Amino acid sequence: MDNKESLGSYAFSHREFEVLTHIMKVLDVAHRAQELLSAEQTPTLALAFPVYEKMLRDWRDLAKQYGALSYAIKAAMDKIEAYMEKSRTSPIHILAMFLNPCIKYTFIDRSLSWSEEAKENAREVIKDFVLSATPARQLGTTFEPGPMISPARAAANRRENAVALEHDSYLAAPLRPLEELGKIDLVNHWSMQTTLPILQAMSRDVLPVQASSVSSERVFSSSKNTCTLARNKLGADTVEMLQILKYSLRQHHRIAKAQFQTPATHDSDGGHPITPDGSDEPKTLDLMARLGDDWGDDAILDADNDRVS
Repeated sequence: MDNKESLGSYAFSHREFEVLTHIMKVLDVAHRAQELLSAEQTPTLALAFPVYEKMLRDWRDLAKQYGALSYAIKAAMDKIEAYMEKSRTSPIHILAMFLNPCIKYTFIDRSLSWSEEAKENAREVIKDFVLSATPARQLGTTFEPGPMISPARAAANRRENAVALEHDSYLAAPLRPLEELGKIDLVNHWSMQTTLPILQAMSRDVLPVQASSVSSERVFSSSKNTCTLARNKLGADTVEMLQILKYSLRQHHRIAKAQFQTPATHDSDGGHPITPDGSDEPKTLDLMARLGDDWGDDAILDADNDRVS
């Protein structure tokens, strides 16, 4: 009886519980964004700016709804906006969005937070980076040098023409639907873009860059279970192979378990499998289908982030 009375003093009042619920909703916005950008199997850097702007919109709405928390929300928004301001000058963010066939320049052009100068700078960043990554031997077009043009200048002109031609050809291709933003396999997509060899080569440098260091931190944390006291003399190559093997086995187990617990049915023709919600799209890579809509549970469905009970 004494224990019950002492514990009773820690019980939340209705008002306290309501305040905690509001705080949880505010923090959940950042939590969902972090989960989305921490995917291990999908390049996520192209989603960074769209996700940050989505965070800011959600926090503005919550600040109006929960006036008592508006000061704390404003402080969080200031941090995100300061980070975004610095990141706009980072070429890697611009390159990642440009190489995403669902985004290209559209997000930068439509965003109110990007000035006209920043938008023009983004295009210059792309062209300069592509030009610097283009080997001198890679000539997309022919260029007849005039009598006063040196061979070096003629070669530079050919490179510039090749870059401009490929850049314009990529932009002329139809934009992929926004619904494919989290579903498209960017690595596989660019591996098949043989008609865009310069951008294809550039993608191999850009796509591995992640928006969050969480996936790398997971590898380091997991390595302590590989490099135990009994296995503390393993070479770096062996540790790398064991980590890859362990991760592969874990992922296969999770996916197999998820498929076993949610068996797919088939359509009336007995063909394509249909998931329980009626869609025939695999959901393990459906990171974010609609940036402008509410974030539901289906916004973060990376296989590593699914929690299969």
